[in-house]
Amino acid sequence: MDDAARLAKAKPESLAEPAKATMAAAGVRAFHHFAERVHVKVQEVVDGYLVTWSDVRFWHQRGMPFSAAVTLDRNMNVLSERIGWNKKSWQPPFV
Repeated sequence: MDDAARLAKAKPESLAEPAKATMAAAGVRAFHHFAERVHVKVQEVVDGYLVTWSDVRFWHQRGMPFSAAVTLDRNMNVLSERIGWNKKSWQPPFV
């Protein structure tokens, strides 16, 4: 696979402000330590933002089950965070 076809980790300067605000969260730092093909999704919710970091290596059936999710308030303060699998143990991918 050539380098142009590979998804690289996002450069902090190219991220939306809510995504930048999550970079210091412990779960996101741990996720970035071993994730190789990173996709970030920022959703605006009623009281702030939901930022989801996913590793596309584990993409399966139109979903990315391994991710780190951070909830921010409107002032970009971390309200909650989680990291892990969003799947049942018997569902693929089996890792």
